[in-house]
Amino acid sequence: MHNELIHYTGDHGSWDAVVDQAASLFNPFTAAGKIITRIGACMVEIKRLNHVSAELQRRHQRADAMLLQHRQTVILLFDGEREHSRQTRIESAALVTGYQNMVERVCEPRVPAKFYDLAQALLPAMSAEIARLTRTRGDNLVRLSDSLRLGDTEAALAAWRAVAGA
Repeated sequence: MHNELIHYTGDHGSWDAVVDQAASLFNPFTAAGKIITRIGACMVEIKRLNHVSAELQRRHQRADAMLLQHRQTVILLFDGEREHSRQTRIESAALVTGYQNMVERVCEPRVPAKFYDLAQALLPAMSAEIARLTRTRGDNLVRLSDSLRLGDTEAALAAWRAVAGA
């Protein structure tokens, strides 16, 4: 930083040229001048570092508050969609079609990273449900919440709720 009177390299420090320039003002008592100005530089650095620390703590608190708010928002959105998924039934053929379309889209060039992340989260759960339906030749209609395998997501949100006291 340009305000530093002490320059830091790993765990070593060196004095800025300004400190030595100020020490020369004590001529002919240069040794005493160096001690005085170096102590003064330490005093300034202590104040500056305390200010930096306080600013970092404020940023950390704002980031924590933002993360908490985002987590609470995800919890609310997830709870609403989970409830809808419990009330919605889908034909197993539609689940297979959606799965196939998503796989095809992921294989296209220049797929947005967000879409890829979404597919990476959904495809394993959908694949497992399709395999289960194929093995059991179960109902043609399945509850959407069952087909999404929400257990891991619900466990993650339960941990967030515990931290947030929600």
